[in-house]
Amino acid sequence: AGAFLGWRGLLICVVIATAARFQIGGLGMWSGILSICIAAAMGALWASLVHGLLRRNWLHMVALAAMASVHLTAGLILPAEAKTWFYGTAAVPILALNLVIIPLIGALFEGERRKLFEERRLRAAVNQEPDSGLMTPHAFQRESLIRVSALADMSYRRLLVIRVRPCKSLFTWSNVST
Repeated sequence: AGAFLGWRGLLICVVIATAARFQIGGLGMWSGILSICIAAAMGALWASLVHGLLRRNWLHMVALAAMASVHLTAGLILPAEAKTWFYGTAAVPILALNLVIIPLIGALFEGERRKLFEERRLRAAVNQEPDSGLMTPHAFQRESLIRVSALADMSYRRLLVIRVRPCKSLFTWSNVST
């Protein structure tokens, strides 16, 4: 969540995951909550580190997986017997799963992110003047017609459009000297 959804998505995910872990309770509850917070912070840190990159490749995704795996350090606050079991039995498989699954899911999210940026770029290229960044007259007309014709309940009404075209044969008073 921290790596791809921004701070709002991260906050929502952390609140939901923390509430679920709190509801489960048990001996590892505080370790689990700390683990959630560490993984979220590492995802947000990764996002800030790769923010300016146009393309994030597999190495970036593996780095994300490694950073997110720092959450395993939360097991250090477990009682001695549980800590021994966790690091002796569960930590290595969790680390292996992190290093496989996080890059795969990250690559899927990255593909969607690239599609979104490409769509925005194409839309901007078609609908904006390159010099001013303003909408082209055609794009402005289309957007205006769509917005004017929509009612509050998202249905549409009929609309009569009258186009006034400039006529070069009309005499303009601004050209007359007084």
